[in-house]
Amino acid sequence: MSKKRWKMIRVPIETYEKISALKEKRGKPIWYIIQEAMSFFEAFQRKPDVRTSVDTLDKVAWYLTKLALAYGAFIREPNGETLSQLSARVNELKTRLGVDAELLVRMGEHYMKIRSEEERKKFRITYNMVYKQVVKDVILTTLFEAVSKK
Repeated sequence: MSKKRWKMIRVPIETYEKISALKEKRGKPIWYIIQEAMSFFEAFQRKPDVRTSVDTLDKVAWYLTKLALAYGAFIREPNGETLSQLSARVNELKTRLGVDAELLVRMGEHYMKIRSEEERKKFRITYNMVYKQVVKDVILTTLFEAVSKK
C-alpha cells in the first residue's frame, strides 16, 4: 500500500475560513471537503439543465437587484431622473424576463405629484405592496418557465 503524498496550496483567507467551517460542521478533514466540492463541481458541469437553472437564477437576481436600487432611489428622491431610471429597469423586466411592471412607473408618476409627506407615507404602503408583487411575479414567472421546460 502506498503512502499518501501531500502538497500545500494557497487560498484566500475567506476561502480557508469557509472550508474550515465546513470541516467543523461535517466532522471531515479539509482535504475531504475540497475533494467533495471538486466532485460536485465536475458533476454540475456535466448537467447542462442544472447549469442553465443557475444561470437563470443569477440573471433574475441581477435584474431584481437593479430594480430594487432604482425603486429605492426613486422613493428617496422622487424626480424625473430617478423615475426614468425606474422606468428603464421596468422595461428590462418586460423585454428580458417577460414581466410587466409598468404599474410601478404609473404609480411613480402619481407619487411625484403628492406634496404632503403624510399622504406620501400612506401612498408608499400601497406602492411597496405593488413593488413586492412585482418581485413575486418575477420569481413565479422564472419558476414556471423552469418547470415547464422539464
